[in-house]
Amino acid sequence: MNRITALFIAVAATAAAAMAQSAQFNDIIATVLARSPRLAADSLSARADLLSMATEGNLPAAEISFDHLWGASDGDKRWGLEVSQGFDWPGVYRARHKALAAARQAAQAESMARLRQTALEARLLLIDLVDANLQVKTRRRIKANFDSLLSLTRQRFEAGEVTILTLKKMEMAGYGTEADLADAESNLDRLRADLAAMAGGTLIDTDGLTEFPQQKLLQESDYLSQAAPAIEALTLAAETERLGARAEALKRLPGFSAGYVHEYEEGQHFNGFSVGMTIPGLATRHQKAAADARREAAEATAENARLTRAAAIHAAYAEAHRLSSRVEAYHRVFTDDDYTDLLRKAYDRGQLSAHEYLGELNEYMTLYLEHLADETAFHRAVATLRAL
Repeated sequence: MNRITALFIAVAATAAAAMAQSAQFNDIIATVLARSPRLAADSLSARADLLSMATEGNLPAAEISFDHLWGASDGDKRWGLEVSQGFDWPGVYRARHKALAAARQAAQAESMARLRQTALEARLLLIDLVDANLQVKTRRRIKANFDSLLSLTRQRFEAGEVTILTLKKMEMAGYGTEADLADAESNLDRLRADLAAMAGGTLIDTDGLTEFPQQKLLQESDYLSQAAPAIEALTLAAETERLGARAEALKRLPGFSAGYVHEYEEGQHFNGFSVGMTIPGLATRHQKAAADARREAAEATAENARLTRAAAIHAAYAEAHRLSSRVEAYHRVFTDDDYTDLLRKAYDRGQLSAHEYLGELNEYMTLYLEHLADETAFHRAVATLRAL
């Protein structure tokens, strides 16, 4: 097998692993969305709000009244019964119905926005878990390497080949690798707990997350033109307030009532009907102004959200574009994990002193962690762009 063929196979294997990782990401995110207690609570709260709004369009309760009068003599009695129903100006109910329909659409868009935001939070957490798994994997390899190296150094010290100072340096470095590994494992445990909390306490196996998902950076205009459920929800909320203001304006028109009347007097029964009219007067003078203010506030909120989203996309795209070239440049260097093994072999053969070995190893770890941080930040930026 020539070098080009081997390189092609390695690239293909990496691409296949990235695609498999993307599928695993999507499966985990689907689990989080299905079991998220926060999404369930938000859904129930939205449903309660819609039901509460729907009751505003109902007719007021029917009114039943009964009166009984009697005179000085026992036979002089009179009584009456009336059943009446009041209702607002007919156009009010039509306006409320339109406002409720807009509110339902806004609730659906808001639900989609919450789903999208939760999916983004889960994706960012999974990207952090990839970073954490890679750090733990690297630090475990280095610790195992150090344990073996420390054993060899002790043998050399007993044989008089190295000084006590060299042995102490290696022991101190070994303690450092243990502390670094403990910190990395603690961070990994914390991220796993955060993921379980998002999924309603469900423990999810993330040990296999050791590759970042396959993500391509598009043009900035592509992200600006994509659908934004959060903006749509705010726009529909503003429309709901506009229609609500229209209903409040119509409430300043007269309301009516109609009823059935039955009267009994002097041994005779009388049937009839009653009609009435309510004049709102000053009772609704501030309601229309308040509804207009809520509409203007909702429109301003939607416009501010559009501007904020555009600024966020611009910032995230600039960050992703800046990191992409750095990640690509360093990726070729850190694709192979055999550098620490080469350092170990050089030390075993006496080609590096303990001081040189530790210096080279520290330099490698610094660069590797910088590269890993850049790659993590790049994938977080791209994931954010997809969800804005």
